[in-house]
Formats: sequence, structure tokens, C-alpha cells
Amino acid sequence: MKYYKVKEVIKDFTTLTLVVNENEKSILYDKWGDIQYFGVETEDENFLSKQHPECEVVEMNFAEIQPILKECNQMKCINSTVTAMIRQEYSMNDEAKWNTIGILNPANPDFIKFAQYKQKCREYGNEVKKQMGLIQ
Repeated sequence: MKYYKVKEVIKDFTTLTLVVNENEKSILYDKWGDIQYFGVETEDENFLSKQHPECEVVEMNFAEIQPILKECNQMKCINSTVTAMIRQEYSMNDEAKWNTIGILNPANPDFIKFAQYKQKCREYGNEVKKQMGLIQ
């Protein structure tokens, strides 16, 4: 995944933004005013040269975009989904109870079952985040 900062421009009743080919997957992570942050799966070496000059498209590295990704709606939705998956099996009170039991007796079979289920849910969330370029 490559990351881009793009200035959205309205020109002659047309909105100019990131230009992607139909075979390139792009995700709009966030927008602040007229600035947009995208992730794009592209192997095109000339990707930046195909952009509208007015949009001032700049490639970002992961460290630069990571604070934006941590707060974007996609990240929040995936985190909510993982929490909902856990809540299907364990209430907040159950989770607190099992966390306490795990501290006192990490070998407890019921705690191990809880911890494995919670880890499975987190792994699912992390896999989706990787597919969307939210984490590496």
C-alpha cells in the first residue's frame, strides 16, 4: 500500500482529486477540509506524474500517515467489530472477571478459553486492518 496526501480542488464545476486506474484499489482514509488521505495499491512507477498538478499530491510514508490511520473511521469500525465479536461471547463484566482470574491463575482452563477467543477476534481485526493498509 502506498499513501498519499491530496488537495481536493473544485475547478470549472468539476472536483479534482486523486487519479487511480480501474485496476488500482484506493481507500479514502480521512478528509480534513480540502485535504484527503488515501491508500492506493499500485505498482505504477509513474503514478504521481498522472495526478492533477492542482491537487498537489504527495506520497507519504507509513510513519507519517500512521497518526491519521489510528483515528480514521475504518480503524474505529474494525475495532468496534472486534469488540462486538468479543461481546457476543463475553460481557464487559465477564471480561473483567476473566482478566482478574488470568492475573491470579493464568493456567485456569476457562481463562485460557477466554484468552484464546479474544485473541482470535483480535487476529481477525488485524488481518482486516492489514488488508486495508491501516497497519503493516
